[in-house]
Amino acid sequence: SRISPKKNILDLVKLITTINITYPGISLDIYGFVEDVVYFNKLKPYFSKNINFKGTLDRDKLSSVLVSYHMFISLSGNENFGHSAVESMLIGLPVILSDGFPWNDVPEDAGIILNDYDLLSQKIDSFYFSSDLSKQRKSIKSYIQNKLNIDDLISSYKDMLLNSR
Repeated sequence: SRISPKKNILDLVKLITTINITYPGISLDIYGFVEDVVYFNKLKPYFSKNINFKGTLDRDKLSSVLVSYHMFISLSGNENFGHSAVESMLIGLPVILSDGFPWNDVPEDAGIILNDYDLLSQKIDSFYFSSDLSKQRKSIKSYIQNKLNIDDLISSYKDMLLNSR
């Protein structure tokens, strides 16, 4: 994703910093290109052993890197689609998303839609520490594949492209 105020990363790093008091093992890796340098400079004081800025991620490495994580989190204010969330779900990463995403019907065993940031610590406790990661991965992957119905999308695009000649 990109580093900009719209993505609400500053609130996220503040929340993770607070959560680290209770759960010191939780870490956050941030990927993306710096679109807004002033905003990025506001994030820097929060970078630590538990909050890391990783820069951009090459597309050819995306799946192999993301699959090594336990979950994907984004508190972005408003997303029309949420490509990074969809990419994460397609490889089986459970998600914690703000209610600004169109994926607000994520199954409870596969993710959390967060509309109250004060509940993040509680949600992480109930979701992450008391759940079966393998089951979560299968559930989120099934959810997004059914939601996107990729075969129908491919067929629709083929029809559109073939008929546009």
